[in-house]
Amino acid sequence: MVEQKIIPILVINWNGISDTEACIHSLLAQDYPATHIMVLDNLSDNQEYEQLHASFKDVKNVEIIASPQNLGFAKGSNYLYELFLKKNISHDFLAMLNNDAFAEKNWLSELVLHANTHFSDVVSTKMIRYDNHELLDNIGHQFINTAEIVPIAFKENVSDHNQIINHWGACAGACLYRASMIQDIGLFDPFFDTGYEDAEYGLRARIAGYKCSFAPQAKVYHKISQSVDKIMNLDYKIRIQINIFYSYFKLMPLPFLVLNLPFMLFKYGMVFLIDIVSFRWQFFKVMQKAIGITYKNHKALIKEKRKQFLCNRKTISFITIFRESTFFLWFDIKRFWNLVVRQDKSVFD
Repeated sequence: MVEQKIIPILVINWNGISDTEACIHSLLAQDYPATHIMVLDNLSDNQEYEQLHASFKDVKNVEIIASPQNLGFAKGSNYLYELFLKKNISHDFLAMLNNDAFAEKNWLSELVLHANTHFSDVVSTKMIRYDNHELLDNIGHQFINTAEIVPIAFKENVSDHNQIINHWGACAGACLYRASMIQDIGLFDPFFDTGYEDAEYGLRARIAGYKCSFAPQAKVYHKISQSVDKIMNLDYKIRIQINIFYSYFKLMPLPFLVLNLPFMLFKYGMVFLIDIVSFRWQFFKVMQKAIGITYKNHKALIKEKRKQFLCNRKTISFITIFRESTFFLWFDIKRFWNLVVRQDKSVFD
């Protein structure tokens, strides 16, 4: 019998110890036998590191690590993985799970089986809402041709999504990454703090020619936005929109940018007009500030990052990008109906 390689599983804790403990116990119950669970306490209050360390210090495959500062999700995950690499443990995959997510016992084995069977480098999970097991959080990411990366199947019925699909990346709250791909393209961009780092990563992976797909039998239950709700404010909303522009202009090949320019101008012109007509002043302010900050503060960085990523690298063609992306028009008409006409709340409300 071939011995299974260790899979490191990264978990970030920040003021969420009860969720984190439950998350760790769900990982300890996995039927995949070879795991190394690494938990970073991101400078939580109330001595949460000390409590976690006391609870799991005698568990062989759980390592609790105290961060010297709050690194956020992206830098915190990078920090954990760098610590794991220093152990020189041979591994084929890296798994990630949000501290407010709880995995079914075959979650990891299903991810590995899917990756090996379907030759996938980024594998997404069926993320089910913890508060309603009939509804989904997401099953992966789709790329809108006008720059946004958004979840697939948000608030849709769990029973409607049992087929394998290819997509544009996975939510880092529950996913599997191939180690050889990470060695090639790196892990998360340190530009990000908490939010959108996984969206950019999936886009980066796909542009570089790696395969991203959904494993419908790998399931977790997710307490949606437990961490993000703690930091949600106007500045965070602006930052997410900056992240959208940053990722798009950093990664998209020049022919795609040129081809897509008319759609970008039309879409964002309409966004400004709709925000004014419907008195959505906060959204207007978010978009206005994000465009200004991206251009003034990050133009040079985007140019440098484009050069680092696109030079001397074979990427998928701009035609493939356009064919695999979701065309914005019908997507945004539906969003206009829901948010403006029906006045449903968005994730930023």
